[in-house]
Amino acid sequence: MIKQQPGNGSEKIRRGGVCTREKVGVDGVLYIVAAAIAVIAAFLWLDEVLDIPHCILGAPPTLVNWREATVETLFILWFGIFVLLLLRKNIRSRKRAEQERFAAVSNVVNATGAGLLTYNRYGRITFVNHAFEIFREKGKFDLLKTIARTLLKGQR
Repeated sequence: MIKQQPGNGSEKIRRGGVCTREKVGVDGVLYIVAAAIAVIAAFLWLDEVLDIPHCILGAPPTLVNWREATVETLFILWFGIFVLLLLRKNIRSRKRAEQERFAAVSNVVNATGAGLLTYNRYGRITFVNHAFEIFREKGKFDLLKTIARTLLKGQR
């Protein structure tokens, strides 16, 4: 059984023996994209109300066209909703594929008869399979820990 080391409160995710940090979740990505869409709509209204081309580029002044701005905002929102739905579907399918791949790898790793252990460059164990746990229960773990430390010293 692939086990995750107890963390220090940060969200650590075990992926095939590699420990990665997940910074922004699925909902976080969707919120960021939704906020970007809202900012685009706000810039559209800001341009319509402040008449930015007149102020910055010296174009002839225009009146505020509420209907045009409303229609453009609706198009932006419809397109944004479409993009959010596609993005959510894509993220969910990738997560599902990743979980299936992780399950397949963990089954193979746990079915192997050899004890597998991975550690990071600081000597902290990041992954242990079931065969290694049996090895550890037999009291051979201290010997292996000494060997691993010796190997780490040789790498530095």
